[in-house]
Amino acid sequence: MKKVLEKVRKVMLILAVSISLISCNLCPNSPSNENPGDIVYFTFQTKENSFAIIKYNLNDFSFSEISENAKNYSRPAQNGDISLIKMNEKLTELYLGNVNSKNFIKIENENSLYTINKPVISPKSNKVAFGGGTNQLYLWVNDPNSNSIYIEKVSSAFYDNSIPTFTNDGKYLVFIEKIEGTGIRIKAVATESIDNIIYTKEFFGLFPITNGINQLSISDNNTVLFVSTNGTDSYLNIVDLSNSTDEQIKLNSSLGATNAKISPDGNYAILISFDGNLWGLPLQNLDKKFFQISNNENCESYIDFDWNKESNKIIAFRKSCNDANNGMVGYLLNLKLSADNIELESEIYLCNDIFTGFWGY
Repeated sequence: MKKVLEKVRKVMLILAVSISLISCNLCPNSPSNENPGDIVYFTFQTKENSFAIIKYNLNDFSFSEISENAKNYSRPAQNGDISLIKMNEKLTELYLGNVNSKNFIKIENENSLYTINKPVISPKSNKVAFGGGTNQLYLWVNDPNSNSIYIEKVSSAFYDNSIPTFTNDGKYLVFIEKIEGTGIRIKAVATESIDNIIYTKEFFGLFPITNGINQLSISDNNTVLFVSTNGTDSYLNIVDLSNSTDEQIKLNSSLGATNAKISPDGNYAILISFDGNLWGLPLQNLDKKFFQISNNENCESYIDFDWNKESNKIIAFRKSCNDANNGMVGYLLNLKLSADNIELESEIYLCNDIFTGFWGY
């Protein structure tokens, strides 16, 4: 294990130096033993506060640069397409490209009508949702049927401090709306016709976590998970879009949550507690018992994580309170799962200075 960790540290040192020099694509590139289940994508943040998107192979620790001076906020589409943003003379530009060809085209830039914030690409790649300014949510669409490309407004009540999500088949877009002063609304609309609302539910007296990452997560069977609070208590909210049902799980006051995501198979949830530790919940467990996965040192806290498609691993990112840099430290966590338990099987250090990170499809 020590040799593996040392190898990764040396690799990432080379990477950090290369990015700092604004290099071209890094080596090695596209190794022959690449398995899609072993590929993750990091937005890497340098000490100079510049960014680059990195394709990282967990099998042999090889890597390559996908794009420099760019940020990514969602996993790539099933065909390898990816959405990202770049800054050009203080204007945000939205790009669409492919992680394999590494070809990118600018599809929009912010203007007097909307900004561009935290774009999320559909699994089918032909749509990108993005925050467009105060309470605004927009959808970029490449419609092959009409051979047209357009942008339409989805909501004027979008909760700004949140990130929407697409269902796995790309048919629906799910997001949080703000009910002024009284609560939130979860809404799912058909991406082919945004006026077609397939689900809506108000949660009066509940609000997103102000100090967390309000990213809706969704399983392959269209179960949505998100965290909310009434100002005193925290809740895990589970919405089954297929059956139009929902469930709330009140969290122990000593536990709380700043972030939570459901596994792609829909059987497990992992949350980040107020003290920065990871906790797991088998959703089929009638007792709704949480199991502690991590036990951080006093000054460390997990900030974000992402499930793999097989629902047995996560890449997780944590920070130290002594680290002045904005980047996080990445780890691969292998999990041991059963119907009534979640525990950590092994943890492998990956790299420093991560801004965002996602598995590939």
